[in-house]
Amino acid sequence: MKRNASGRPVSDALREAQRLRGAIGGLARSAKLTPEERSAIARKAGEASAAKRRAEREARRAAGEDVPEPRPRHDIAPTPDELEPYLEEIDAEDHGYTYEQRIRQARLRLKRALAESAYRALKGE
Repeated sequence: MKRNASGRPVSDALREAQRLRGAIGGLARSAKLTPEERSAIARKAGEASAAKRRAEREARRAAGEDVPEPRPRHDIAPTPDELEPYLEEIDAEDHGYTYEQRIRQARLRLKRALAESAYRALKGE
């Protein structure tokens, strides 16, 4: 049996119940927030995380460690011009997709085309 911060024994069942109560509270809070508020909270968390990583890199550099720069992200959303041919393809097939489904399908097709192109380049075709 584990002990809490004050040294009292706490059963695993009680710990699980507390964990679930916390999860429910988080979901309730999230449901009350507007999309803008959720976005602002996520942005703030992302900025804090990036600042923490930057500070850790700077501390390691200050200690004389050779720290490489972070690699650029490759999952940045494609531009509308890059998606346009795939969106036209999808519209011609007339699946009845929603806007979000059309965009998702176009991104998948673009990703597949880029992967096939890279594969052909590696094979020397």
